[in-house]
Amino acid sequence: MVSFELLWSKLEIRVLVISSLFLQIFLLAFAGFRKYVVSVRWAETTRFKWRGPLAFIFHLLLWLAYLLADYVATVALAYLRGSEMSKATPENKTTYLLVFWAPFFILHLGGQDTITALSVEDNELWARHMLILVSQVALAMYNYFSSNLKVGELWPPAALMFAVAIFKYGERVWSLQRASMSALRSSMITKPDPGPNYAKFMQEYTSSNAAGLKAEIKVENEKHKDKGDLESHQTKDDPEWKHPDYETVVCKAYEFFQTFKRLFVDLILSYKNRDDSQKYFAKLETNAAYNLVEIELCWMYEILHSKGSIIYSYKHYGWISRVITLSVITTALCLFVTSDHTGYGPFEKFLTYVLLGGAVLLEIIAIIVLLLSFWTYASMKDCWFFSTFSKFLFSIMKKMRPENKPRWSNKMAQYNLITFAHEDKPCWWKSILKCLGLKNTWDQYRYTTCVAVNEYLKELVFRELKKKMNNIDDTASYRRFTDHRGQWALQRKGYYQEFGWSVEAEFDESILLWHIATDLLFHNSLEKQKPEPQPEPQPEPQPEPRPEPRPEPQPEPRSEQKTESQPESQSAQQSEQKPDPQLEQKQQQEKEPKREISQEISNYMLFLLIVRPFMMPAGIGQIRFGDTCAEAANFLQPLGEIEKRNVKENKTEKVDSEKVDTEMGNIEKDNTEMGNTEKDNIKKRIAVSRLLEVNTEYDPSLIKGDRSKSVLFRGCMLAHKLKEEFTPEGKGEPDWDKMWRLISVVWVEMLCYAASKCSGQFHAKQLSKGGELLTVIWFLMAHLGMGEQYRIEEGHARAKLIVSK
Repeated sequence: MVSFELLWSKLEIRVLVISSLFLQIFLLAFAGFRKYVVSVRWAETTRFKWRGPLAFIFHLLLWLAYLLADYVATVALAYLRGSEMSKATPENKTTYLLVFWAPFFILHLGGQDTITALSVEDNELWARHMLILVSQVALAMYNYFSSNLKVGELWPPAALMFAVAIFKYGERVWSLQRASMSALRSSMITKPDPGPNYAKFMQEYTSSNAAGLKAEIKVENEKHKDKGDLESHQTKDDPEWKHPDYETVVCKAYEFFQTFKRLFVDLILSYKNRDDSQKYFAKLETNAAYNLVEIELCWMYEILHSKGSIIYSYKHYGWISRVITLSVITTALCLFVTSDHTGYGPFEKFLTYVLLGGAVLLEIIAIIVLLLSFWTYASMKDCWFFSTFSKFLFSIMKKMRPENKPRWSNKMAQYNLITFAHEDKPCWWKSILKCLGLKNTWDQYRYTTCVAVNEYLKELVFRELKKKMNNIDDTASYRRFTDHRGQWALQRKGYYQEFGWSVEAEFDESILLWHIATDLLFHNSLEKQKPEPQPEPQPEPQPEPRPEPRPEPQPEPRSEQKTESQPESQSAQQSEQKPDPQLEQKQQQEKEPKREISQEISNYMLFLLIVRPFMMPAGIGQIRFGDTCAEAANFLQPLGEIEKRNVKENKTEKVDSEKVDTEMGNIEKDNTEMGNTEKDNIKKRIAVSRLLEVNTEYDPSLIKGDRSKSVLFRGCMLAHKLKEEFTPEGKGEPDWDKMWRLISVVWVEMLCYAASKCSGQFHAKQLSKGGELLTVIWFLMAHLGMGEQYRIEEGHARAKLIVSK
């Protein structure tokens, strides 16, 4: 019986060949999808909760394939110098085929166009890949010349494949080097500009004064956009301005990307760049604006993580190089077909055909992907050769990537403090994880869920940013509005005096305060009123454009008069009249699920604070979160007799006492008929009810001191104050709609503040992980002229020398 070791020694190189080719096909087919997939489990309240584990498995498989692709090719090249190579003779032609496989492994080390780096950090390892290229090519060439293949019939196709393999691997090294942050930054820095000749200018000034002439230096102030001109762009009623066609959006995105890609390496822009972008975005409808920035972010992903840094950056290089390599590989295939196959093993000959055919197929797919790229279309639209069939290609692109389909995951992660504090119970296996340093990793995966980004949330963010843009007059106001993290929203609504203390604290403290208050009010309002209906989002643009609202007065009046419903006859007459655009927009805003939007942003901001702290301003957010969770865990003891008694006394009005009594008795039993979500909701409502029962009339920080950084009961105090402020005359139910309107705009301002304070390099890091809503908003803010990156005054000679007699 043949031993396993002997059988494996015969099949090892064959298995490595098949594995290497399979890994390359897998990477080419699936690597590009990672910008659409976020490895976070879906919320259990959604019907897509199974997608979370699949997304995690997808990223895991892609990670393994990326690492194994290089490892398998390297091991196979080393094996070719093994025992079987020592048997090479002119009569043993099967061994010649094994040597002929060497350039294919180098070709596979060169990787595919869709992925060169798994993360941004991999680009910094380009020097290591350069060393691997030199060493592996030297090893393969040694194998080649130490055998008799150079005098056989396989040397012509082998020489061609060696040339293609070295070129492909060199191209990967070049891509990695070009995509490294230092090289990327250097490629975007403009030529040194010495500016006006100051010495000569002052010499003329001195000479004029010495000659008895009256010399005066006049300094001109910075020239900013004409506010009236910007507003005229916003109020244009031309649908083509507000709803540009898909082709126009792609071409405009290419134009803006040449400027705004500098932000990812923390370079600065000029005021002219800001004004040009503002004037264009001032007229855009929400969907068109988001589509444009998402296309740009998609291109930035391709530069950082694929060979896009060279095949797109150099005009015509991509498709010319692919056509040449395809021709060379096809020639090698034809030479092998026409060569003498006598003496070759049938299985080895079959594998050789598979390698050659696979190489040809991969090159054809690479050319197709390149031709169907929006970047190729935008950059070569005016090329005489490409323009002849550009319309046909773009029609295919639109079917493959519809305009209303997001170009990132379009998901926002959720992390809830009260849920974590209530459900994170100590047990023996968690102690083991803590000893191994894996407890935080487990908590982040276990308690992080994911929801789709609400279309109304996008609309709200874009609308609030435009309001800020319309209230900006100079450079100082740009920076001032960027530094607001809830203050402007409270001032504009007229509630800064009551709640300004909550946003003037450290940013991480403000997030926790408003997160706790939002969560308590969210569940309390669910008990007091029916859930707001969530209409299906409308990704398609409206047939009639809605003009942007005018800037609201500062502050807005607190009292809102509710209009009574009109008689049917009067409403019928008005329906025949031309609809009022402002009334339509007001009705549209009233339909927005502000409560759900506020809750989602609240949970997302806490996720960023705990799981993505590098994307947030520096602070002690994780320490403050830990102290707050510890206090919450001590307060929210396991639900037992107290919770049952509270429910039976109708302290949570929407829960039936008998049902809850039964459910609480069976809450830990496996044979219960309730699902996990329903049990968790009951626990959560009782926990919220207990927290709202606490008397927070006196500031908790004055009683507890400052040693513990917990803000649990200060968050409860904020929730009580919000309810009191929006309760008319302190009686009855609060005005929930008005309250959630305030909370939602405060959260939007906090979200925009966090986006503007995050470095561009950290935003770039998340592009390969499904993207972040924070990154989309940061890039959108930059196009609207907000941020600290606009510091260059366009042009010179701000000072003029005026000479008079």
